[in-house]
Order: sequence, then C-alpha cells, then structure tokens
Amino acid sequence: MMRVILANNILIMEANQIPLRIKFKTLAVAWLNHKMILAEKSFHYNQPERKKVISFVKNYFGDFMKTPTHFSAVKAARVFLKNENKMRNILPSTANPSYTNSEQILNEIIKQARQILIQEYET
Repeated sequence: MMRVILANNILIMEANQIPLRIKFKTLAVAWLNHKMILAEKSFHYNQPERKKVISFVKNYFGDFMKTPTHFSAVKAARVFLKNENKMRNILPSTANPSYTNSEQILNEIIKQARQILIQEYET
C-alpha cells in the first residue's frame, strides 16, 4: 500500500515509495547533468576518450536530460546498461575525493536500470 500526502494539492510520496522508474530517471538525469557541467570545467574530461563519452552522452541522453518525463525509462535503462563501461569512463579521477560517491551513484543507477528491465520482461 502506497502512503501519500496531499499538501496544497500536491501529491507527496515518501522516498521509499516513489516508483522505480521515477527514481531511476531522477538519479540518472542528475548524474548525467553533473557530468556535463564537469566536462565544461575540468581538464579531466578533456582527455580524448572522455570527450568521446561526453559526446555520446549528449547524443544519446540529450533529450532524456532535458525532458525525462517524456522519455522512456526502459529505453534509457537499456542504453545505460549497454554502455556501462562508457559511463564508468566519465567517473572522476580515483584521486578525487568525489570518486567514491560518484561511483556509488552510478552503481545505483545501473542497479535500478537492471530492475527496470527485469520488471519490463516479467510483464
């Protein structure tokens, strides 16, 4: 049973009750947008291989990042899983204090993507 609260005509759900596809989209968009900001500001992302991945992300996830509500979570999950190694290539340097947190977020995105595809094929 999902517990919801209606406050000022806005539906609020507890964090553990937010549907998986919404959690996935929210987390993936935030992570990807953060990588795009870093790509503009950090020399770490100017290396040729990372530039290719950033370009890939812009091409394949551009619309998803702009309007995630109009984009299929299943499609995004497939692209994330198919390109997991590319996504790992745009993690910060292992010497960077934010590496561990960024990796944990990416691992959670990958985990949620797998769950979405499992749900999709079970139905």
